[in-house]
Amino acid sequence: MLNNFFMEGWLFLFFMGLLLLNWPFLKVFKAVLPYYLFVVWVLLVVAVALMSRGAGKGRS
Repeated sequence: MLNNFFMEGWLFLFFMGLLLLNWPFLKVFKAVLPYYLFVVWVLLVVAVALMSRGAGKGRS
């Protein structure tokens, strides 16, 4: 059950990254594109760090 939760979390992060870094969103935020890319990148890195920290706690 716990392993399934983490797998769904990783898939969610993957698809959110694809969605947020895809053409329509980049077109919408064209005026502030560097800031948008930096914020999305930082949020994805933080989310991956939190997910990996949670995965390590579940295994011990």
